[in-house]
Amino acid sequence: MWDSSLYFWGLIVKVSCHVCHSDRIVQFREENKYQILSCLDCHLLFVENDKNMLDIENDKKNKGVNAEFLDAELKEDYWSEVNRQSLENNSSYLATHKYFIDRVLGLFPEKNSINLIDVGCGFGFFVLHASRAGIDAVGLDTSENATNFGRTQLGLNNLFCSSLANYASTKKTYKVVTAFNLLEHVNVGIVKDMYRLVEPGGYVLIRIPNAAFHRAFHWALCLFGLERKVSHSVLASVPPYHLYGFSKKNLNILLSNEGFTQIEICPSPLRNNTYLLNYHILVSLMSRFVYLMSGKKFAISPTIYVLAKKPATF
Repeated sequence: MWDSSLYFWGLIVKVSCHVCHSDRIVQFREENKYQILSCLDCHLLFVENDKNMLDIENDKKNKGVNAEFLDAELKEDYWSEVNRQSLENNSSYLATHKYFIDRVLGLFPEKNSINLIDVGCGFGFFVLHASRAGIDAVGLDTSENATNFGRTQLGLNNLFCSSLANYASTKKTYKVVTAFNLLEHVNVGIVKDMYRLVEPGGYVLIRIPNAAFHRAFHWALCLFGLERKVSHSVLASVPPYHLYGFSKKNLNILLSNEGFTQIEICPSPLRNNTYLLNYHILVSLMSRFVYLMSGKKFAISPTIYVLAKKPATF
């Protein structure tokens, strides 16, 4: 009945889901003049973009923080601001980085050498902390500015500027492939290349915003008439900065379709925030409590992470 009414009102969109390939796609809402679509089968939220537009937006992200800075990116004041923001960003993610480094180390209790590649590494702060923890870590990013910053300001010679597809074609493999806050920005096809980078018996670890949380938060705002007073996106950030909203069901489909097994989806620790510290602590504790009490079935935190294994070959 509900599907029929959607057809009647013209809300059904003639595109296929980027994850489960269902054609049961509806218009969910508009944000920043972009139409966000929703799959009725796997609950993926996504923005349907042509490749040319996606390339333009990614080029802006790679060249500078905002498009208006592009002509001034070599100016000293611009780079001093980038330096300040990057150090501030590193500070806010220190605890999160430590959590995931401990998670990686815990995957290999035999203490053998662990090699890791961080896809979408940005300035390379996670690579820096992982290296200090004894992990043979390298970073990959399409932004030449970000990787140059990591090399010159952080002394990291293990950062590479390349697309994931090109780097994966070298056939190098790693015990762990990480991608933090990347998948929501890019085409989901990169998961195939990530699978190629993982050695048999190795792991992929992906951190993304939890669309189930942000969708529920949006509904709560609508319920109390606050949607116009409180700025919030169901994708965590408005398009085209974020292009996807993932949740448990579509993540399971996405990774299992590429061959990953033992898929575990967990609430992620939130970054430190001076102004929202108490809120973040409360939300993290509540989401962890619900996750454990539900037998690890419900991850209700604003951000989640996926840990999955590539089957070993014998």
